Amino acid sequence: MDTASDREPRQERSRVTRARLLDAAVGCLAERGVSGATVGAVAERAGVSRGAAQHHFPTREGLLLAALRHMVESRSADLRRRADAVPAGPERTEAVGPGPPVRPGRAHRPPRLAQRRTAHAAGRPAMDDRERTENLREVLIAY
Repeated sequence: MDTASDREPRQERSRVTRARLLDAAVGCLAERGVSGATVGAVAERAGVSRGAAQHHFPTREGLLLAALRHMVESRSADLRRRADAVPAGPERTEAVGPGPPVRPGRAHRPPRLAQRRTAHAAGRPAMDDRERTENLREVLIAY
């Protein structure tokens, strides 16, 4: 019979495996793009079997969406830490600096993903796999 102390190491291994898969998926997306970020490629990069990857993420779409969420959450946490470290008072402006440059043509144009979601909400048919892939690519490029 499993006791709580027996389950804990398995749960921790499961959390570690999941984190490795997410990190590997982000790496694959960055290096190979959406088309190259297959479950097999992610599993190989994470050092786990394809079956282990599919245990945690039954579909490729689920894996890629989870990787995207993982990346956004990691970046958000980093930005929060950096914002918390900014001093108060007159030194605040100098500590923050000028900020990143705005890419020409992007400042006043909503991303196509937002336009597609608006059109979808207005009654257009659901997105196909090609459109979903393009949406993921746009979000990744924005980061």
